[in-house]
Amino acid sequence: MADFSEAGPQVIEICEGGISLYGKDGNRYAVPVPQQLVQVFYISDGLILKCKAEKKFHHSQVLGSAAITAPLYTYLVLTKHPYSDLYPLADIQKNLWVSTHIDIVYTSKRFPLFIAYDSSINSHAIYLIRVNLELLNKETIDMASLDPNKRDDFFSKHVGSEPLLVVEKIYEISDSMCRFSHIDIAVPTDPQEMMIYLQSQEKIRILRYRLENDKGFPYNCIEEISAIENAIEFKTVKRSCFISHKQPINTETPTLSFFLSQTQEFSSFLYVYSKSHEIHIYDGQYLLCVLSPSDITLSPSENSLTSCMTIPIEINHSLIKKCMGVLYLILPPSLYQTIQADLIHRLLTSRIRTENDNFPDKGKDKSNEWALFSSLIISLLKESKNKTDSKRPRLAYSNEAAGESDSLWDNLLSSRFHFENKPHFKKIFPEHFSETLIRGNEGISLELKTCPSTFTRHIFTILKAWHLLYEDMKLDMFERSAMVDLGGLIYVISRQLGKYGTNLAEYYYSEIKDTKEMYRESGENIEKYLEANVEIEDFDLPNIYSWLKSVLNNQNPPQMPILLEKTRKICRIFECLSIYHPLTYNFISSTKEDTNMDSDLALSQSFPILTYSLNPYQKKIISLNSSSPFEKIIEILVNENFTELNLQSLPPAFSLIIYEIIRKIQLNPPASSNTWPKEALEFIHRVDIHLNNELVEEKHITLKGQPFEEQYEQILKLELDKEEDLGSGLVEYIFPNDLRLEEAQCMLDVTRAIKMRLPDNVVSEEQFEAEKHNLLYKICLKRASTAIGYGALTLGTSKASPTSASQVPQINFSAFLPPNFDVKMNMPQNELETREKDFMVWPKFHIGVATGLKMLSENPKDYVKNRQWITYHRGEEESNEHAGFIFSLGLLGQLEALHDLDIYRYLRAEQESIIIAIYLGTAASALGSMDEKIMRLLRISIAFLIPPFVDIDIKLTQEAASMMGFGLLYKESGNRQVTEMLLVQLGRKALTNKDIEREGLSLAAGLALGIVNLASEGKTPGLEDLVIDERLIRLFEGGRRMAPPKILQTGYLMSESAKCSVAKEGDNIVTTITAPGALLAYALIHLKSNNALVAEKIEIPTTFYALEWVRPEHVMIKILAKNLILWDSIQATKDWIYSQIPEIIRFCFENDLKTVQNSFQERGEIDFNAISNSYLYIIGGALLSLGFKYVGSGDTTVAALISDEILKIKDLKATVLGGPVDFTDQNKNSVEKHALFTVICAGALALGLVMAGTGDLSTFKIIKLIRKRVEGDYGFNMAHHMAVGFLFMGNCQYSFSSSNFAIAALLASIYPKFPATSADNRHHLQAFRHLYVLALEKRLLVTKDADTKILAHVPIEVEYSDIGTRTENSPFLLRPLNLVKQLKVVGKDYYNYNLDIKAIPKLVLYTKRQIAAHELESGAWNWLKKLGTASPEEIENWIGSASTPEKFIETQEIIIPQFLDQQDRIKKNTILFKLLQFCISQNKPELISQLFSIFYSQNNDFECVLAFYKKLAIDYQDSSYSALQEFISSALLSQSF
Repeated sequence: MADFSEAGPQVIEICEGGISLYGKDGNRYAVPVPQQLVQVFYISDGLILKCKAEKKFHHSQVLGSAAITAPLYTYLVLTKHPYSDLYPLADIQKNLWVSTHIDIVYTSKRFPLFIAYDSSINSHAIYLIRVNLELLNKETIDMASLDPNKRDDFFSKHVGSEPLLVVEKIYEISDSMCRFSHIDIAVPTDPQEMMIYLQSQEKIRILRYRLENDKGFPYNCIEEISAIENAIEFKTVKRSCFISHKQPINTETPTLSFFLSQTQEFSSFLYVYSKSHEIHIYDGQYLLCVLSPSDITLSPSENSLTSCMTIPIEINHSLIKKCMGVLYLILPPSLYQTIQADLIHRLLTSRIRTENDNFPDKGKDKSNEWALFSSLIISLLKESKNKTDSKRPRLAYSNEAAGESDSLWDNLLSSRFHFENKPHFKKIFPEHFSETLIRGNEGISLELKTCPSTFTRHIFTILKAWHLLYEDMKLDMFERSAMVDLGGLIYVISRQLGKYGTNLAEYYYSEIKDTKEMYRESGENIEKYLEANVEIEDFDLPNIYSWLKSVLNNQNPPQMPILLEKTRKICRIFECLSIYHPLTYNFISSTKEDTNMDSDLALSQSFPILTYSLNPYQKKIISLNSSSPFEKIIEILVNENFTELNLQSLPPAFSLIIYEIIRKIQLNPPASSNTWPKEALEFIHRVDIHLNNELVEEKHITLKGQPFEEQYEQILKLELDKEEDLGSGLVEYIFPNDLRLEEAQCMLDVTRAIKMRLPDNVVSEEQFEAEKHNLLYKICLKRASTAIGYGALTLGTSKASPTSASQVPQINFSAFLPPNFDVKMNMPQNELETREKDFMVWPKFHIGVATGLKMLSENPKDYVKNRQWITYHRGEEESNEHAGFIFSLGLLGQLEALHDLDIYRYLRAEQESIIIAIYLGTAASALGSMDEKIMRLLRISIAFLIPPFVDIDIKLTQEAASMMGFGLLYKESGNRQVTEMLLVQLGRKALTNKDIEREGLSLAAGLALGIVNLASEGKTPGLEDLVIDERLIRLFEGGRRMAPPKILQTGYLMSESAKCSVAKEGDNIVTTITAPGALLAYALIHLKSNNALVAEKIEIPTTFYALEWVRPEHVMIKILAKNLILWDSIQATKDWIYSQIPEIIRFCFENDLKTVQNSFQERGEIDFNAISNSYLYIIGGALLSLGFKYVGSGDTTVAALISDEILKIKDLKATVLGGPVDFTDQNKNSVEKHALFTVICAGALALGLVMAGTGDLSTFKIIKLIRKRVEGDYGFNMAHHMAVGFLFMGNCQYSFSSSNFAIAALLASIYPKFPATSADNRHHLQAFRHLYVLALEKRLLVTKDADTKILAHVPIEVEYSDIGTRTENSPFLLRPLNLVKQLKVVGKDYYNYNLDIKAIPKLVLYTKRQIAAHELESGAWNWLKKLGTASPEEIENWIGSASTPEKFIETQEIIIPQFLDQQDRIKKNTILFKLLQFCISQNKPELISQLFSIFYSQNNDFECVLAFYKKLAIDYQDSSYSALQEFISSALLSQSF
């Protein structure tokens, strides 16, 4: 079965034309192969396909005379996924293996190796597979199946031109002319070796691949060491358990590191079926045992080998495996192999006997296996003194098991020293010397019986090693019973040593209770034999507890020999607490330094070896930049892959200390923890820090010009790797106690039918029937006006799907009729178009924009940057909905994916809404970039820039969109040419008869001019000669036209050939048209300058004469413009609002008619309509000024002030313009209905600006109240729906920024001149209403539980730069983000945490909950209520006999509660109760079981824990540690429970 890193295991089926792959999930992949497939080989990640090369006939060949040649092959590689491209295989010089003589005969799935036969030289060779990193690391691998330019001409179809995998020959097998019938690679007991078995006829050749640093790996490491004769067949059988202990891989060579990591994971036996019908079992080259036909059970076929054996030969007892693993590390290889062979003989004999006696359960008795092992060791000792042994030099590497000869030469040849130094010996001795001496008639010259005398010579080394194993087993609570068994064996052996084992026997006598009763002494010993034949060694007995106590007491600890991994890890961890750090250790088994690795290191930089997923192999080392011992300990724990289960298995003296260290770091993470990797933060249970510090890549990715397959890759990632959305629960999370958001959604839902209310003046059914069509039309106007508000409400609430089109909702123009509302009446769109031309154009445009704005996201990766996806929405015909969708993508910055041809096709359609969307969208997408290509696009619709001989019908709406596009494209650039063009466009005369109603064009030019020179205060270098301020003042105050700039005097605009035949404009400026745009341009240029001299140029009428020469609605714009300049003077008080009204206007409005007439008798007739309208508009301008000053602040004081003024205005009397009016006190202050509605809507929008995104209930009520006053009018309804949308912006996730550009964008969006009908663009282009998107910023701070990812309510402390610190419960809307300095999680239920607002661009804060004290107390008392009792003996049993982690956890949950339930022992004065109380008060539940365990363990645990808490109390001056120290100290003295 093939393995693919991106598709998993696949079953291969070779079929005609290629292969079929079948996955476990049922998927089928068809892979076409361009040439005839011969064979499929499995590799680590994918397949190698051997194809038959095509031979071409040459005219020089004569039929029958050509020599028979070996077949030629071509090799292709398929990796990672079945649908990946095929790549040719090549050698290390990138010469392709095409039509080659090389025939691959074997590949390994685990190792990047294969063996091939080269027919050109009649030889086999071993090859190493490497990855072409240059091709793999390309930004996007060129997919030949997508891009024809990337295909290889030789193969065609989907085969790449460069090799992804390359091979390197590392060894040529000598004397291998004959092909091998069977090849396999296996790992013996020694993980630093690999055995390669090659069978030819009845001979199995054995090659050894040494994985050593000093061999120049991977070169010069393979040698042929032996052969097995008379073999019918062989098979490697994987072991289910390992003998050797895993050793740390200390090498910088990635190739060797990978091989060692693999060899330590699996090991195999070699089963050989001989001609004598026996099964020979080998461990590598060593023969372990021979099984006769009577000893084995074969399958029914009786022709196969070992697959059918029913009796296992493996060592299953865990303690025996540990002991043998230690022996492997310290003994010569041959001695170890003979001990292993003897042990397997005994175990196998016992198992065969048990099988024949039909006692299956007895064969599984592990105690019986331990008894066999113990008896073997003891018998070897006893037999040594009975065997006559001549004295000779005691060689550590000698081995008498190699034969009967006592030759030192034979002993040397069979030692590990010889094998490790064989290359050096070959320089002195003949190359073939080893083969003649090692190989025998049976293939391996080994005696299957351990020499007792040789074993006894190593007894002191064995005891040292087993003692270290005993100390290592102390570090695992689940090994207590096995540790006692080992201690007993060591005790018995030490007694056999006589006086030379006294100190060892005394140690274990004190360690293990009742030792003498468990192991009776025998009167005999080998003391005299040792004196005569063995070099006596004195050695200390290291104790891990003594070492730890020395470290904790700040003493210089004794040297701790390091042999086993757990001891090494514990010493490495706790040495950080030593003042003598770093300590030195005696590593009994260590790895040699790297030598001769330069060639592989250099080659691995470009061609690393093949691994799963093709990624270069490297061991991940985590660095925390530790500055304290505790942080260093966390770093070590993570790098050593400690888990919660590992900590639970440690004795209390070790685990409790680590838990306390974790707890201290957990509660007070260092400042550097923000940079810690995820693994470290998960280990201390503070994954919230990692989640909060995942930086979102802000880089804007442009796909234009890149290979088109990258777009497909981005689409696939977006579809498969969608980020977790907040979901529908956000509404309940923000407003859990009411349904305000649901009501707003209902109000703005364009798809919902509305209930038609019966008007008050309709009293009969006949009147209703006559009026219902008019009533439905008003409902349709209301429904059409909701689209902009709907877009504001729903923006950012969904994700784009790259595999499907976004669905545009259809506006519902139907209503339920009274009185029962069970009959629905619908008004067709053609009827709407009949009542008003182009009725549906802009409502559909707005709903298209709303659809696109739903995809708003702070993460650029969430967008579909693909032109095909955009144009797919276009449909067969151009639509206004698609125009709006295009505009929304531009507002989101996503139209850069469109090509020039796409834009040309859109413009060629000549649809007004599409052209406007393209102009505004492309400019917004390239905001402030001054892109020349987009500039050329925008100038198409500027009449001034088009020669007069070019006949192009340009609509004013398109020209207005082009003007605004220039403003967005050249934002804050101060570009002179654009400034000149906009100045001229702002005050130009009518060019054609269609230019009469050009207020909207002038407004667009003014807004664009202000954006280009935003907040420049007229000081932009190079623009002084334009006298912009003087020109603008004339445009809004009136006067003669100024001469255009010199550069523009030759422009086409100055041509007299283009004139308007309807209206003649003289040299004076028509301020009715130019004033609004000029005022806004003037205000934006001097925005927030607080320049009183500049502001005085805006004249507010203060006399009756001045009132006659100004339009009242322009007064509102003047007030707004003046206050935008005098930004700091705006105050949120009622006095400030009314201070904006000139004294004469306020006096006439607020006093009765008689008082006014008496005060102005000389004036004669007073136009009270003009006064009341101006009064009203000035208040409207002041309210808008407040809205802009406090935009997005959520200030309830300002909102209440605006609300009060709106309610006052709402009650004013409205009148309709008509003939002369006799003024009385009752109608003196009557205002025009249009003016009243305009100011009410302006106030509602101001309220929406201030409370944007807050969802404030009081504000919502005010907007709903005044909404009823203006129902039935399209423009005013649109304004109120915008206010509602602003109030609940993006489901209350977004608000507005107060930056300069945000003010400009909002000014263009809420300009207080609302359309009279749905198709009205005279005064203001409706597309500008959506520019508020450019002022958005996400403000809603939400908190999630780091473990469950569920929204949570958490107290957050926010530090602002202006008002200081505020504490609020999440979720809440932050004030402007530029004012936020820092966030802090507070509250007793959550871990405290400080972070910068920039670290969470999505404003999703993850918090980690800690168990509250009251919850702990409740859980603890629940323990006390459980039934059952437990004696101290049962508790001790629990501590010592839990054989598995599952058992440990089970007893922790059962026995402790039972123990606490004893009524005698839960009194408040008992130590256990105080202990429980302490853990609850300190919020340390993880310490309860550890502290409980201490009371039933040895004094060593007590003393170590006491020393640790004493150290903490001194180092950190923490009273809680002092209290616990005293508590444990008193418990240690009393131990009475």
